[in-house]
Amino acid sequence: MDERKSKFGVLAEGYEARRLGETLDDNPYESFTGDYEDWSDGWWRSEDGVSLRSTSNPADLSS
Repeated sequence: MDERKSKFGVLAEGYEARRLGETLDDNPYESFTGDYEDWSDGWWRSEDGVSLRSTSNPADLSS
């Protein structure tokens, strides 16, 4: 397993990295810091504002 994924325990296939309002195209997992909490709508968020969402949940970060 990718070390960048395993250290968070929540990153897996089907997830994509997002900053507030932008997509992280290159090595997105390297931008993840802080603790994540499980949002009921399927989003995960770190203290620095970098978010993780399941690609199966087409929620909009701006909403």
